[in-house]
Amino acid sequence: ERRQMGGPLSDRSYLSPQWSPDGRRVAYLVGPWQHGQERHTAGDYDVWVADVAGGDPKLVHRFEGISSPPSFSWSPAGDWLLAWVSRERPCTAEEATQGYGLWVSKELLLTNVETAEVRIVKSGEPFLKVLGWKPDNDSFAYATKQVAFLESVGGQVRELANVPGEECPF
Repeated sequence: ERRQMGGPLSDRSYLSPQWSPDGRRVAYLVGPWQHGQERHTAGDYDVWVADVAGGDPKLVHRFEGISSPPSFSWSPAGDWLLAWVSRERPCTAEEATQGYGLWVSKELLLTNVETAEVRIVKSGEPFLKVLGWKPDNDSFAYATKQVAFLESVGGQVRELANVPGEECPF
């Protein structure tokens, strides 16, 4: 059966739909207008979750002033969304002497789909890579430039690898 997904304004783009693991919900982004050559990727992005059986979509998180669309993934049980975003800012005078013009900072956030409660997992990292969820639904892995971590949804962190002076191989 075909249904139209409700949502906010028509001058915004709908992006990155992802089925929940149980197939009952779809998470998607609503962000700046992106059509043909007219693309505005920086701005505010909202993460919505819609039940495919019906009802109004639920806004679970708003990312304000980010430089590109966020990426996100469902936890194996479908009760969490792990999202990672980039933010840009002009470089400081010291950073500019190193040849940088724009500083990109990464953030990793964990959102409870039912309550919309958000926890910032990591913020301010120039390099951040999400490695994925463990099948037990309780933990996810990510890496900074030199260290890889395993973190539980409750906030307990375990270091998986530390590669001083080199980039993490993940």
